[in-house]
Amino acid sequence: MTTATKGRKPRVFYTPAQREIIRAIKQAICEAYAITEDDLLNIDSCDAARLRYYCFWILAEKANMKDAAIADTFSRARSTVQYGIEQIAGQKDVYRNMAAEIKAIQEAANKYPKKFEWCIL
Repeated sequence: MTTATKGRKPRVFYTPAQREIIRAIKQAICEAYAITEDDLLNIDSCDAARLRYYCFWILAEKANMKDAAIADTFSRARSTVQYGIEQIAGQKDVYRNMAAEIKAIQEAANKYPKKFEWCIL
């Protein structure tokens, strides 16, 4: 990913592999929790926010994406992405079910058809 500034907001460019990873994670979450991508991106309930936070954490920690890129992908502020990553990082070791949910999402995302070589785990 590279950024080029134009005005105030930097434009974010994704590699094809990064686009594929983002799509796979979104699809894995939506299938696992029986929601639509629109619900994942737009609903402001606690449950939808938690699922977005899972996406944020997986993309940041396992796919090595920057918070600005994640924020752009989910149409959120960088501070929201940073908060979500911190929440998951602080809770995943305490709550076993959360760690199991994250692992299941990662495994499901890895099973999607790939054009590029990548693996999340």
